[in-house]
Amino acid sequence: MIAKISTATNISGGLGYNLKKIEKGEAYVLVGSNILLNTDEKQKTFEKEISQEFSSHLAVLQKRGRTKKPIVHISLNPSPNDNKVDDVTYAYMVDDYLKEMGFENQPFVVFKHEDIDRHHIHILTTNVKADGTKIDDSFSHRRSMAATRGLEEKYGLIPVDQHSKSIQPFVSADTHVFNLENENTKAQIKQIADYVNDRYHFETDSEYKALMRLFGLHAEFSKDESDEKHSRGVVFYGLNSSGERVTEPIEASTIQKGLFKKIKSKIFSKKTKKALSDPSVRQSLKGKLDFVKTAASKKDFYKKLSEKNIDIVFRQNEAGRIYGATVVDHDFGVVLNGSKIGKDYSANVFNHLFSSFGSSSDGLPFSISDGFVVLGGSGGIASNERVGGKSEESETDKINRQIKKRKKKKSNI
Repeated sequence: MIAKISTATNISGGLGYNLKKIEKGEAYVLVGSNILLNTDEKQKTFEKEISQEFSSHLAVLQKRGRTKKPIVHISLNPSPNDNKVDDVTYAYMVDDYLKEMGFENQPFVVFKHEDIDRHHIHILTTNVKADGTKIDDSFSHRRSMAATRGLEEKYGLIPVDQHSKSIQPFVSADTHVFNLENENTKAQIKQIADYVNDRYHFETDSEYKALMRLFGLHAEFSKDESDEKHSRGVVFYGLNSSGERVTEPIEASTIQKGLFKKIKSKIFSKKTKKALSDPSVRQSLKGKLDFVKTAASKKDFYKKLSEKNIDIVFRQNEAGRIYGATVVDHDFGVVLNGSKIGKDYSANVFNHLFSSFGSSSDGLPFSISDGFVVLGGSGGIASNERVGGKSEESETDKINRQIKKRKKKKSNI
């Protein structure tokens, strides 16, 4: 089972999205914190009940302080082969999942979607408690993965890794997130930048640059002439499937006000330092890399990366020697240069390993450009999160666009 989590400033977007599905006959309200399990009247929208569900929180949300995105939209997606999961089982799974994530006392409503072959559910809730404090969301993606694994075991579901290709195909250089056919380049970059800032932890400009290559973007930081260790701005380029820059440089300030500041704030945040120094994260990452290093060929190396849900972005010189390796773990959302993890994972180690494989590329879908070699296959990045796709916006951006269109009028909900 795969869980996808997004946050928003207003409930109207997430609620409107699900109610439209109901109007089309593609979904129905399954259950809520104060809504009984709905098994008969599937066309009933419960709009009034849903409004009441969150009404006690509205006054608090208006005074939520620094919590900019209090609405949480979660989807739980089982394997396509688990379509026999009935509504009662879904209701129990929601209860278990919310408890594991710390949302057991929050108002919530669950929608079941049947618009695609793989039935799934959407949960609308809030991360602000009745007393105005915010639920701790530290390592939420890691805790969510643990929760879904627990659901698989408890309810006899098919483990996600057995069917990952049908649910979560990898994102390689050939299927990167940035889409050249989508003319709204700035909107795409904004979606990707927002997603990366929300999901990943990195502590240097170079680690951020390596991460963005996985999303089909090149980030170029301009240095401060008075202090070369610090950057003073960033521009983005869209990349083609070969990793080549194919768009004009786009300054961060023209994409989103304060975007560069957001990136730098993430680099220096206490949460980032805590995530990257977590001993359990480091130990897990070492175990994954030790497994990957047992590869007998480039093709095997690629396969093992995919199995462990990680990517590695190498930097190499003109002679083909690897002199830098940045590891991206999508399970924990951490980005680290190999040498920071340990001497056994430095660029020299990988260069020696690749030399033993020979010069053949094994037909792998990797790209070499700007000195970067993108080689990895986890793709835990975007195919299931839908960031910057050709015709889809992220849920958060849909909500923000709707809010702006309404000129920031207060919702009636």
